[in-house]
Amino acid sequence: MKSLMSALLLAATSLPWNAGAANQIDIQRVLPNGQLSREIPAGEPVQLRISGIWYDSCTPSLQEFTANGKGRVLNLLHDRNTFILCRPVETAFTRDINTRFSESEIGRLSVTVLNTHGAVASQRFSDQFTLLQPIELAIQPPANRAVAVWPTAIRVPDGYYALAPLHNIGGGWYSPQHSGSGLTLNHEPRKSGDRGQDRLFGTWSNFATNGDPQWHLLADTYWATPTRLLGRIYRAEADPIACTLQFPNPECQFGARSAREGRIAGIFELQVHGPDELSLTIDDSGTTLLVGMVQPPVRGYTVRLRRL
Repeated sequence: MKSLMSALLLAATSLPWNAGAANQIDIQRVLPNGQLSREIPAGEPVQLRISGIWYDSCTPSLQEFTANGKGRVLNLLHDRNTFILCRPVETAFTRDINTRFSESEIGRLSVTVLNTHGAVASQRFSDQFTLLQPIELAIQPPANRAVAVWPTAIRVPDGYYALAPLHNIGGGWYSPQHSGSGLTLNHEPRKSGDRGQDRLFGTWSNFATNGDPQWHLLADTYWATPTRLLGRIYRAEADPIACTLQFPNPECQFGARSAREGRIAGIFELQVHGPDELSLTIDDSGTTLLVGMVQPPVRGYTVRLRRL
């Protein structure tokens, strides 16, 4: 019996370690109808589903999900039993937990993920735990404290919170159908507990119908929903260099030069379909409407974009 236990222990502690597989951890809210959502409200009980791909068949248990400073710690316990042989295959797992987020956690909340090793598993590791890839959650304000539209589109009214976008959309975006055009966004998500809103501005470069290059500045932005960004758009036009009348116009030179005109052109809308795909709609009719209890969809031309 003793030799059998030794053999099982040796097999359990000699399986290959694949840290990449264990990094595929996700956290979503379980709705009353069983559907999953990434919109997680503060101030009320929520059921979360923690899911992922583990590096062997001995999937972890959930040890804790607690607040820690400006974020939270998700501790996954990898506690192998001496008598269980863990097969070295990537294995899907889910764990549910009931919790509540406070108003101090509204915004982009960072979750540190730990893999804590039990008595048997610890024999294969020099440390008690391993750090896995961190997760960011977008914690939303309670419905009665959320504001998506305010008069200045700059300052959130006292006692309210701006919505938190589900994704960080900073970086470069392109459209395969619009050669020579591109969108660049600077997105600074606010930290959890900040009553303000995300800092976000961008530039959209394309061509006028006569072939002239033009640049649009995206400014005065706010999130109408966690996946819908609104703002004003300003147009800067310059004299063309080496451009023809074709559209799109990939032969134009984009060397730095002063714009001959800059003016407000209208409003824009960004619909975020996922972390790597969005749609830009521009209404360049000159309207500056950005306020109202219900903001209607922006009417204009739409371009589907992918992340570079």
